[in-house]
Amino acid sequence: MTLIGIAVLLALFSFWTLMVAHVHREFKRGRQQDVPMTLTFYTFGIAGALIMLGRKGKSPALAAWANELLGGPREGAGNEIATSAPGEGTLTIHMAGSAGGETAPDAEEAPVEGARATAEAIIQDAIKQTATDIHLDPEPGQLKVRYRIDGMLQSPKTYAAELSSPIVSTIKVMAQMDVAEKRRAQDGSFSATFEGRPIDFRVSTAGTSQGEKMVIRILDRAVGLRKLQDLGLSETAYQQVRSIVNSAYGMLVACGPTGSGKTTTLYAALQEVDRSSLSVLTIEDPIEYHLENVTQHSVNEKADITFPSLLRSALRQDPDILMVGEIRDQETAEIAMQAAMTGHFVYTTVHANDTVSALLRLCNLGVQPYLIASSVTAILAQRLVRIVCKACRKGRKPTPPELQEFEAAGFDPHRVTILYEGKGGCSACRATGYRGRVGVFELLTLNDELKSLVQHLPSIADLKQAAQRTGHTTLRQEALLKAAMGITSMQEALRVT
Repeated sequence: MTLIGIAVLLALFSFWTLMVAHVHREFKRGRQQDVPMTLTFYTFGIAGALIMLGRKGKSPALAAWANELLGGPREGAGNEIATSAPGEGTLTIHMAGSAGGETAPDAEEAPVEGARATAEAIIQDAIKQTATDIHLDPEPGQLKVRYRIDGMLQSPKTYAAELSSPIVSTIKVMAQMDVAEKRRAQDGSFSATFEGRPIDFRVSTAGTSQGEKMVIRILDRAVGLRKLQDLGLSETAYQQVRSIVNSAYGMLVACGPTGSGKTTTLYAALQEVDRSSLSVLTIEDPIEYHLENVTQHSVNEKADITFPSLLRSALRQDPDILMVGEIRDQETAEIAMQAAMTGHFVYTTVHANDTVSALLRLCNLGVQPYLIASSVTAILAQRLVRIVCKACRKGRKPTPPELQEFEAAGFDPHRVTILYEGKGGCSACRATGYRGRVGVFELLTLNDELKSLVQHLPSIADLKQAAQRTGHTTLRQEALLKAAMGITSMQEALRVT
């Protein structure tokens, strides 16, 4: 209880003592008829004040008493867990409903004292550090916890081995997963509120020789949802993409490896269109962020709700814009491309290293070449590079090998006079030298030459030559350009491309 709360209670107690003395004097004067009314009035007044203090969170003990007095849930009986550290924001975890698959731990799996608080502290710390993933790795004699920040796993924090299973079990209960199952892989989810903003979590477990490994994906709307102009596109590329996404029909394909920000780009593109006057539908696996004025569908393979089946039903819902989370097979690709040819605009992703590889990937799925040529408007390849920390960065002259890299990419090496890198010694960047990430993009718009070439199943060399004639900027060129501008380091630009 805070000092203010204690002072208020002392004041109320003093007031109550004075009132009791007043009632005692009334007894002596023989005015007993006023005593019950006086006692009742002041008793309800003080009880009401204590209830208000408890309900407002001034005292956990008062809150528990107020809940019990008013018939509210007792501690541990609800579906929310609130936790906070001194001077920090409050994390409220919204657990899965009890009516369903929530499995309570048995006696052997019951969390030991401190396991729940430790699990909540891990989650809260990860949110504060803007981590995208939490890795819980069991090892002999300890549990290692690592955060993925700016795409890189940070140095681990270690916890006692006896906390490993209880921490994992606590989070599995939150995510409505089977606590007793330790060998088979499981997936679950839960949500939380931190400093007033909603955050979703996707949980995945897998059995290992040392115990259960758990990875928690953090989907923070305040961090994950970006506007198209904030992704790192050059002004020319931004205007081109903005024009493409506002087309009446066609297809925009985002490509790149896992974790390169493809879904973030598609969400940003959806925010560029007038969703209040258009019918926008998405098919995702799973839904990462919820958007206003967008109908979102989630794939569920176990229930036989697949990309093709959802895509067919979505086309009967009179959509103007369709977002297909990923093209994985020929059937999904063909349905999506036919939709793009019949008056719908389609956003989608494929796993490919660059724009040319994405074209070949679509061909290798077995899609008819004429469908690709007729439906695909543009392909956007991307990577994420870390931004040099502005608080501790320092400039230096480029080395001869680095100048050769610029020259090989088509830049004039004489114009590159300074490169920046982080010292890695400040608290702002957690001693990494980097803070935040920005996208590196390669946009390929399919012109008549490329469309004609695709229909004849060309080689990758032919496609690259034709792409170069369009004048598009490659991923390597875009990354080196950001290094020359001081946005990222030379080492980072070469690493991601």
